[in-house]
Amino acid sequence: MASKYQHGTAEYKLEQAREHLDAALAAVEKMRVETITTKPLEVIKLKGGNTGNYPNSFVEWNQRWSYESFDPLKEEHIERSYKAAMDWHSVACKQLENDHAANLPIIENNLKVRKNIENFMILNGVPSSKSKSTLKRNKWVSETTLAGYLDDIEQYCKINDGYESLKQSLATFIRQTEEWKKDKLAKIAVIKKEKEKSDKELRKIAKAMELAAKWGVTYTNNEELIKGVEEIAEEKWIEENMVAGEEIDIKCCDCGTWVYPEHRCSCGNRRMELGVEGNFLDGYYSCPQPY
Repeated sequence: MASKYQHGTAEYKLEQAREHLDAALAAVEKMRVETITTKPLEVIKLKGGNTGNYPNSFVEWNQRWSYESFDPLKEEHIERSYKAAMDWHSVACKQLENDHAANLPIIENNLKVRKNIENFMILNGVPSSKSKSTLKRNKWVSETTLAGYLDDIEQYCKINDGYESLKQSLATFIRQTEEWKKDKLAKIAVIKKEKEKSDKELRKIAKAMELAAKWGVTYTNNEELIKGVEEIAEEKWIEENMVAGEEIDIKCCDCGTWVYPEHRCSCGNRRMELGVEGNFLDGYYSCPQPY
């Protein structure tokens, strides 16, 4: 549109400036309508604990009216801790999926923002990286660095809510919790076995002392006590349980039988004797055997 003012006058210049300003304002308004803006994205934080916690930390051991500490030598405590940890894991997995699903629209939006910014910079001649040569140990080395605006994008236009990392951590948590339970129960089993062995030894000594007093066995230490009582107890068991002339089945010879207390099997091919296994506390059993 032709101006009514003379070219070069102050009025002409003001009119031209106003036209340029109107065009700029229209462009800004158009950009505001067409351009999306970044949205804040929060990193997902699991509730009620984290994957770095030990299983026993998921149990509230100290109640208002009672005090109880986690005891790694109690199977009930191990099982309760394991169940609490697995229950938390189940809830945490659901929370992770739900929170990530809620974040997907924000991530999609911010991805578009990133793409718009990168395209804008490229179209206006701003490269995404630059190379610089430096002299190191008498040799020129080329180093490539990313453009500074990419760091700003990374900081202000987030697209990572920690989903993949947490998903991997939760998978690892399962494995570590299983190993924790297995290790704790294994230690309890070892201690229990050692205690049973110790208790049995005490019962054996007590029983031996009782029998020694009954049979008049003399001794100066536990080894002599056990040996002396064992010899008499085995002899008495044989007297009470084995009958001379009794025919016993055997597998070491084709004849298949041996008559106690003969020195050979029924056909005379094998030399035989009575083997006795066991002890005075657990009991004995006979085992005919060749020699």
